Amino acid sequence: MRTLKGAVAVVMMVMVACLGFAGVGSAEPRGLSIGGTLGGFDCQTGKLTMVISGATTYIQATDQSAAYLDGSPIALCSLEAYTGSPAAARLVPTHSGYFLDEINVGTTSPEALLAPQSAPVVSSGSSALGVALGAVIGGAIGYLLGKN
Repeated sequence: MRTLKGAVAVVMMVMVACLGFAGVGSAEPRGLSIGGTLGGFDCQTGKLTMVISGATTYIQATDQSAAYLDGSPIALCSLEAYTGSPAAARLVPTHSGYFLDEINVGTTSPEALLAPQSAPVVSSGSSALGVALGAVIGGAIGYLLGKN
């Protein structure tokens, strides 16, 4: 009987540990948002040039990058026509730097273009459930070990 209690206690401790790790990998990186003036876009290389506070910044676009004109989708290669326009870009971090996620070129200021787009809603329901289950399981383990 004592061996069974020990086995149940070990299994419950493993389950509590698994509940603690349930939401660890669900974080979504938001990236980096920058605003400035569109300096140009080379459609052959996918290299975007932005001028931010007088400094030129080069950003690599990918096949997943998106371009918008005042919020309406446009072709990435058509950005060259909007050189000198205010622009806001969202960059995605990688192990070697940043890549272009999306760029919004428009007639308004870069600050207005940087307005957050439908930010993801974080639900705390699963973490509250995990805490409640952890408390119940922890109490059960304490009961089993303390009953000896």
